[in-house]
Amino acid sequence: EGQTAGPSAQAQLELDLKHVTCLARKGFCRMFSHEDQRYLPTVRVDCSDSILITMDTPLFQQTGVQSEEEFKQHLIWNADHNFYEKLSSFWRIDSSQGSEVFDMDWSAWQAYWGAGRERLDRPLPVLWKSPADAERPLSEQGVEAYLLDEAKANPARAAATDGIRDAGMQAALVPPIPELEPVSPPTAEEAVGG
Repeated sequence: EGQTAGPSAQAQLELDLKHVTCLARKGFCRMFSHEDQRYLPTVRVDCSDSILITMDTPLFQQTGVQSEEEFKQHLIWNADHNFYEKLSSFWRIDSSQGSEVFDMDWSAWQAYWGAGRERLDRPLPVLWKSPADAERPLSEQGVEAYLLDEAKANPARAAATDGIRDAGMQAALVPPIPELEPVSPPTAEEAVGG
């Protein structure tokens, strides 16, 4: 959401992502502004060796009163050796000042950022050991839902900047998630405070 007061010239949200597997069902970053809350921070994302997944929603979406050019000034993107799954739009801007929605597909995204800030080619789809259930709540999914298929033909294997490690999370480094014991509802005595 926008702010009523303008941010300082240095106001910037910085995200540094390395070896991340991210499922962002509604997109990675959504920014909204209104006439009375028009100021947005600049978002800087440095992302490498990662796999970003959306559910056919834009990676970045900006909606509000700024012009398309003003919105563009609020995103700084630096990427290297990333994979993008299930997204056709990388950046969508819906400005109330324009008559059309600005939508960037892969080729426009790559051309906008250039070779120094994005990979040159659209990577092939990642091969998963067993595809994650898109309808299953994230809280019920574990590391196993995002393991890479070990086939040599998997483009995400040994695809990190070092040429050795896989893109995305390093599953061996993720600590086990503790099992939670079911919680029983309070007894009548406990509910009354006795």
